[in-house]
Amino acid sequence: MQALQLEGNSIAAVGALALAEALRRNSGLREINLNLNQIGDNGIASLADGLTQNVALRVLHVGGTGIGDAGAIALSESLQVNIGLQELTLSRNRITDIGANALANALQQNTALRRIDLTLNSIGTKGIAALVNALRTNKQVVELSIGYNSPQSDDGELTSASYKHEETEALLTQLNAALLRNNLHEQREKQEGGSFP
Repeated sequence: MQALQLEGNSIAAVGALALAEALRRNSGLREINLNLNQIGDNGIASLADGLTQNVALRVLHVGGTGIGDAGAIALSESLQVNIGLQELTLSRNRITDIGANALANALQQNTALRRIDLTLNSIGTKGIAALVNALRTNKQVVELSIGYNSPQSDDGELTSASYKHEETEALLTQLNAALLRNNLHEQREKQEGGSFP
């Protein structure tokens, strides 16, 4: 079996712990789809621990699973050492600038991850800036989706203070430029018979 499609199965942190154990021993599984489950921060922390010892998994979908900043931080720590994961879906979660900053730090060391989906979270200008900064050195990421983020204040209200339109537009322009550079780099590597898959 190369793919586990478990989307929308009410899997919680305990189920994620069992999957993490399997990740530690499995060398054939290439994709896990856990979108729309309830694994939360504890579940993604378990999976992240499993990822530190797994180089086979290429795709992990954990969108709409209740992951917040604590989960993003745990995942970021594993991404600093994981050399297999290439695609990561974290859309429809509760990740803020704090989690985005942790992911950005991981991207400065990770050389495998190529596609990241962070749409529909709560990432503001500071988080976007951290991601853009990471892509100044990371040449592997060719797709980073961050649309439809709604930054919130501590009381859960939308806040314009953390999401400045003009600054965000400038950051998105920089992000697109970095992604274009990485895509051109990928095409050049493929033409020269380089290391891209």
